[in-house]
Amino acid sequence: MGKLQQSRGQVKAAIASFTKAVQLNPDFFEAWDNLADADAIAGNFSAAIVAGDRALRIAQARRESDLAAQVNHELEAYKLNQRPTNSEIK
Repeated sequence: MGKLQQSRGQVKAAIASFTKAVQLNPDFFEAWDNLADADAIAGNFSAAIVAGDRALRIAQARRESDLAAQVNHELEAYKLNQRPTNSEIK
């Protein structure tokens, strides 16, 4: 639901959907990663960093190095108050 909302430009609704998803399942990697991206789109970079950090920790715990590297790259952009370019986003 959140990805559809985000693709329609309904970023606040997407953030609410992703937030609900992580409340229901705190280990839901995709929801944390998508929440980080939606927060960044909304310009909420501090929230994007928090969500992205959680996604990174989940990827590391699962030993998914490719996902961890992707999220780490996104986090670096968020720390600069930027979003990765479209070609860099999953």
